[in-house]
Amino acid sequence: MGKPRSMQRSWPCALLAVGLLARAAAADTHLDALAREFRMIARAPGAVVAGLCDGEPGVGTAGVRQIGADFPVAPDDLWHVGSLTKSMTATLVARLSETGRIDRNASVGSLLGIAAPRLHPAYRDQGFEALLSHRAGLPANSGWFARALDRLLEGDPLSDRKRYVSRLLQAPPAVGHGEFHYSNAGYVVAAAMLEEATGEMWEDLIVREVFQPLGLRSAGFGPPPGNEQPWGHQRAPSGDLIAVEPGPRADNPAVLGPAGRVHISARDMLRYLSVHAARDPAYLAAESWDWLHRPRGEPPYALGWIVGPDGRLFHDGSNTMWFAFAVAGPGAGRAVFAAVNSGDAELAPSAFAAIAQRVCRAG
Repeated sequence: MGKPRSMQRSWPCALLAVGLLARAAAADTHLDALAREFRMIARAPGAVVAGLCDGEPGVGTAGVRQIGADFPVAPDDLWHVGSLTKSMTATLVARLSETGRIDRNASVGSLLGIAAPRLHPAYRDQGFEALLSHRAGLPANSGWFARALDRLLEGDPLSDRKRYVSRLLQAPPAVGHGEFHYSNAGYVVAAAMLEEATGEMWEDLIVREVFQPLGLRSAGFGPPPGNEQPWGHQRAPSGDLIAVEPGPRADNPAVLGPAGRVHISARDMLRYLSVHAARDPAYLAAESWDWLHRPRGEPPYALGWIVGPDGRLFHDGSNTMWFAFAVAGPGAGRAVFAAVNSGDAELAPSAFAAIAQRVCRAG
């Protein structure tokens, strides 16, 4: 499929929304109005705006699933969330560590030294924490060698990731040790380490250890399937939006799943965000939540999350056909999720900033 599509193109824009949550629960009619505004500013076919406000969830929608078709967006529709997947992969690492399946302090060399025999020395001692906080020195995406490899993928994510990572880890680092460099590739390496340690695919692990325990029944991989779900959209050279039918051209290759290929409903996304906002002790111990949510230097990036001054967690994500935003906290009963089914990197972040502070209205 050529160069991997961006899964995270404008996360600093999310800083515009740090004043996100007020005090009272939002009614769905209020959220419908915000979804209409969000859609209009983003110039997208369809939009969803969902809020968990003092523990009360609500979902608002606007627009259509496909441009040129009269199928309105529905509250339980599925949305591609791009790089919001990253915090899920990090959560999986914490979960497997707590259950004793992996050592979260394991290094790239200790787990992938055999799978990547030409491993560059700069990566040998890097571990999950560096990979998940974008401080392992890896390139943003895959580079020319992986673009060539992508054309040969056979559709088995486990073996594809082994080949991908083996080639990726031969190249010199993109930046110095410990420097922040946003990297989709780093999350693929982290997933390959999990796969090597457990003998199971990332896809199977995250279903069993994240989706199922948290009740995320709608969560899956790639573009939402079928004609009765929103489709992603691309802009033609003319500027017109074109709906992209679910299939191989509607997303990045499956090998890149750990960095950004999850789809999910708005209600389930709120459920996932609420677990992080509440730091649910039934799911992870306090020490694991601290590990996930602690920023590592500047910028204040934790493991799959940007951390605001008051401790709220936020991120955005896009594969250029969708745009999604999430905020968890501050406080156990607060979360916001919003998405559009087009990936305009200039319009979507400013559209989210315009509505974010009003999702949970003051009473």
